Formats: sequence, structure tokens, C-alpha cells
Amino acid sequence: MKKLYALMAVSLCILQMAAAQVKSNLPISSKPGTKFDITKAQGDGFKAEYYNGSNFEQKVFTRIEKTIDFALYGRGPDPRIDPGYFSVRWTGKVYAPETGTYTFVFVADDGVRLWVNKKLVIDRWYLNRATAFTGQIALTGKQVHDLKIEYSQMKPSAAVARASWAFEKEPEQPFNPNYVFSSPEKLTPVATQKKTTPIAAANKKPVPPKTAPAKTEKKLIGEVKPVAKKVVSKPAEDDANDDVETPVSQKKETPKPVIEKPAPPEAETKKEAAPKEIFENLEAGKSIVLNHIFFDQSKHELRPESSEELDKLVNTLQKYPGMKIAITGHTDNVGDFNLNVQLSRDRAKSVADYLIAKGIASDRLEYKGFGGLYPVSPNNTEDNKKKNRRVEFAVK
Repeated sequence: MKKLYALMAVSLCILQMAAAQVKSNLPISSKPGTKFDITKAQGDGFKAEYYNGSNFEQKVFTRIEKTIDFALYGRGPDPRIDPGYFSVRWTGKVYAPETGTYTFVFVADDGVRLWVNKKLVIDRWYLNRATAFTGQIALTGKQVHDLKIEYSQMKPSAAVARASWAFEKEPEQPFNPNYVFSSPEKLTPVATQKKTTPIAAANKKPVPPKTAPAKTEKKLIGEVKPVAKKVVSKPAEDDANDDVETPVSQKKETPKPVIEKPAPPEAETKKEAAPKEIFENLEAGKSIVLNHIFFDQSKHELRPESSEELDKLVNTLQKYPGMKIAITGHTDNVGDFNLNVQLSRDRAKSVADYLIAKGIASDRLEYKGFGGLYPVSPNNTEDNKKKNRRVEFAVK
């Protein structure tokens, strides 16, 4: 009987240890409030579910995507997908590095809905031209948050989907794939390992570690340690004074009195600040071409000589703090249509980023890219193509 009780006690102990092990391995969604060591986690991106039909009618496949970013025309994101009518659902958990307000941005053509922690932040479920939609929400830092995005292609035309976010007043940027997790199992909680002490060692009294006697430097009585001589470097003589002889017995000259010149009249010192240049004759919906901004071929980074024109736009927005504008990028018809749409959008975004860096609030700006859809001249000469490669803005 005693052996039976002992066996039962051992079994109970094993079950308790197994339960504790299972509990420590629970995913993040099962343990709210748990902090995570993001440096040890390896995000894999979003879980993407693709459907034929504009409203998730027929599921076709599921895959993991590092980013949400495509601009398509006349074709779908996969040969199995109907290019004119399809829908996508992206889900995952996103890690917020800091506590504060986050702005979620989604460029969509056509419809988009975006939830953060089951709260609807963006709701534009209808036909759209490529437009950047935004929504804000406060998030707690050092934690992960549920994110769900739905996209709908509602007619055979350009299909554009691009997701990004921004923290407080920092520039917008794509999601870092290392901070996005397709499932809770991909997360790595901060391990708090408890030190286990063997039963045999638990009964022993701790033995203090032996410390070696501190070494004392022996000093002989009357011993004098040599003192390092300080080397004082003489300043180098000025070449301009090489031909001037100074007598050894020369005494220091007494400084001559300094005669202060009278200050110029106040009218001469103060110059009137030139008025800041701004764009004039602005009308709602009227597009104005930014003629003096420059990019390298097939690049979206602004060249330094663009700053004068962009500062003029900054001055205009500062003078009219209630003004909101839409920035649009355009290309000629040379090359791949989808690449041109992406390039034109990136160039428009570069202009928006410049304005934000100068203190213009991001919610006053909207940027789009249309590629070669809206030329201002026929693409039959090089001069006309140059006119079509442009960035414009219009008051909303």
C-alpha cells in the first residue's frame, strides 16, 4: 500500500510539472499583458487570404506576405485570381515599439477596410481611384496588437494596395516584416527562467566562496618612485613671422588702448526680411505643376536643387494653416505601366515627406500616383514626354 501511495505522489508531481510547462508555452493571445523580447522574435509577415469575387466569394489560396504593396493593371496578383474582381484579407499581429498615436495609411484602388484591435480605423469600401486613406489609434508600446485589412477590386481597372504606418509625427514607412507576425505561435515571449536547485544540493549549507587575499603593493622605506617628466611642446612659429628678430632682453610691450569705432546707425544694421515666396491664385481642384523639382531617371529621391520650389510650397501651407492639398505624380507612357504607377506614387510621396519634415501635418496631405494615365501632351516627342513627367498639387 505504501508503494502505491508513493507511486501516486510521483505521478501527481509529474502531471503538475507538465501543466506548468504547457502554461509557460501559451501563445501571446492566451496571455494578455505579456511583454516580449522583440530582438529575439522573428516576424514572418501577414497571413494573406486571396478570393475570387469582390466580396470574398470564393477562396483560392493562402500565403504569407512580408509586405502589402502591389500596383497592377490588366492582371491579378496571381494567375489563379480574376484580375477584374478579387478580394484579399490580411491578418496578423503588429508590434508597437513605443506608446503613442499611430497613423495607419492604406493606398487603395478600389475599396479598403482596416481594423486595429477589432476597432475599425479605415472604412472606404467603395470604388476609388488610387487614394491614400488614413486612420489613427493610440497603442501601448512593447506589446503586439491585432491587425486586419480587407481589400476589394471592384471593377476591371488598376488594382493598387499599399500599407504603411507612422508613429506620432515621424515620417510614414512600410511595416517592418520583423514586427509583423502571421500567428501567435511566431511570437517569442521574454523568458523568465527560474533556477532549479537539485534535491541533494538543497540540504547542503551554502559554502561562502574563498576569496584570495588582496595584494598589497610593497613599498620600501625611503623609496622614491620616479616621476614622469611632463613634456611641454612649444607652439610652432608662424611662418609669416620668420623674418622678425626679437631681442633677448626685450621687455613685454604694454598693450595699446583700443579705440572703439562708433556703431553704425541703426538703419544700416537692420535690413528688412524679404517676404517669403508662396504660390498665388490658388483654387480648389486646380492642379499646379511643381516645375522646379528634379529626380534622377527612374528614381524617386528628390535632388537637392528641388528645395527652393518645395520651400515655396511649405511657405504657402504655413501661411494658410487650414489648407489641405492632394499631391499627384505622373509619368510618360514609356515602360511598364505598373512600374510607372509605382514610380509616380513614390515621387509624390517624396514631396509629401519633404513637407512633413518641414513641419506640415501629415493629415493635411494626400498623395497619389497615376503613371501615364493623365498626360498633358501627346507622347510623340521628347519635349512632350518631359511635360508629362511631373508632380502636381491641388487644393482640396
